[in-house]
Parts: sequence; C-alpha cells; structure tokens
Amino acid sequence: MELESENTVREVLLALLLNDDHRIKKRQLKEVDSSDTGIALQHVTEIRQQLDGLSDGLRLPILDLGFPAIRRMTWQMRLEFYSLVSSLIPMDGEISSFEYMLSRLLLQMLEENRRPDSSSGKKKIKLRHLKFHLRTLFSVVAIFGHDSEKQASRAYNAGMVALFGSQQWPEYYLPAGWPAHFDAALAAIDFARPLIKQEIIKSLVEIISFDQDHRIEEYEMLRVISALIHCPMPLRVEEN
Repeated sequence: MELESENTVREVLLALLLNDDHRIKKRQLKEVDSSDTGIALQHVTEIRQQLDGLSDGLRLPILDLGFPAIRRMTWQMRLEFYSLVSSLIPMDGEISSFEYMLSRLLLQMLEENRRPDSSSGKKKIKLRHLKFHLRTLFSVVAIFGHDSEKQASRAYNAGMVALFGSQQWPEYYLPAGWPAHFDAALAAIDFARPLIKQEIIKSLVEIISFDQDHRIEEYEMLRVISALIHCPMPLRVEEN
C-alpha cells in the first residue's frame, strides 16, 4: 500500500478509524461522504477490507509512513481533515487509546505548522510541580495496559516509585472525561526540561513492563506520548 499521496494517506487513516459495528461504521462513512474533503468513500471501504487482515501492531508503522504526506498538506487541508477525524471518533460513545493518540498527533501537526516556535522544554519547571499532571498521565497509561483497576494501581505505583523514590506522590486516579485531563497533562509536561522528560518516559516504561505483558495499546501510547512531549523513545522497548 503506497502512502505517498495526501489523498491515499487520508483514506488510510480514516479506514483505521472505522468501527467494527456495522451501524456505527455506516454513520461514519456517511459523515465522510458528506464532508468537503473530496475523499473517495469507495477507496476508504476497500482499504478497510485490506487492513482487517493486518495485525494491530502495524497501526503505528502505517501512521509513521503516512505522516510525511500529511505534513505536505496545506494548513487548510489539515484543519478540514482534523475536523473530520474529530467527528468520527466519538460516534461509538467512547474514545480508544488509538483514536485519542491519532487525533492528538494530527492536532500537534496543525499547531506546530501554525506556531512553529514551540516552547517545548523551555521552562525550568520542577518535577514536584508536575505531580498531579503525572498522576493523570500515569493513571491513563496504567489502566489501558491492565485488566483491572487493582492491577493498574500497582503498575501506577511502580512508575511513581521509579520517578519519585521515597517522596510522596498522589494516589492512582482516573478522571472522568480523561482525554481533556490528558491533554492538559501533556501540555504541562512538554514545558519541562529534556532530562526531566526522559525520566518520565523511563517511568512510563516501568508501568507498561510491570506485568511483563506488553500490549500494542501500551506501546502505541508510549510512542505517541514521546512525540507529543518532544522526547525520544528509549532505545529498547519490548512489544508483543
């Protein structure tokens, strides 16, 4: 599947977002068809059929192949596409980690294209001042990687120990409407110095490695968090 043209990339990303439920998928396709993006509905459907036979582990590599073409789009094209993606995601009444991460990456591209003078890493913010933002970040990553809140809480604490040692930290807590809180946490953490961000990423690795069961969702989330806070991924992160 070639991902060189802007149209093909948009069609592939939309195909990745189509719901498995036939009724919801029908609503999503209707939304695509009524948009002013000029995207070929038949192509989206055909691509989805091809993607159904692929492993979930290929979703991020597909995104990586497609993002250079997205960066070549005009700002107006990106804005229209982001609006369409944002309208498709909530149609099933919930937001998956993959849906959230895709929308946030697209939004970041829009923001950086419009305001290229990023303030990432330019504030001397202390780690202790980020504790409650880190609670949100670590709690969300923990719950997506574990089957119960008890397991998630234990993984969360492992990450906090790795980051704060014997210092006190807030207890595990997953806020209602977590995406908005997650946005705020990422925005605050992005202002921290690079060395602090590296330690945060290392602690997130402790969370996803806690149960020795590295899920695709965890790896995707870590990969995208690294991109959103402008911090390199660790050299070795195992995934299934």
